[in-house]
Amino acid sequence: MSLNVGESNITDEANIAESINEYFTSIGTNLAAQVSSTSTKPESYVDRAKNTSSFNSIHVNEVYEALNNLKTSKSLGPDEIPARLLKDSRFRVALYLTKTFNAS
Repeated sequence: MSLNVGESNITDEANIAESINEYFTSIGTNLAAQVSSTSTKPESYVDRAKNTSSFNSIHVNEVYEALNNLKTSKSLGPDEIPARLLKDSRFRVALYLTKTFNAS
């Protein structure tokens, strides 16, 4: 394995790793140094009318159906709530989940 840096050819793995690390830890500083100073606020570059979003409310039946269609043989997700628990309790939790989703 080798890495060309400028006119140097680096073959030692530790030196390659160090060169890559040095590049990525300094790239922000190097790019920032190339940006000319300005008094313009960053917010002025954002068109607020184009950056709005909205979501339609969901109905409890949609949440119920989604819970009913969960694959119970799949592994736990990051919330560590078993799909079987959600599916089996869909009658009780669908309304509360719907309210939570619509409030988010």
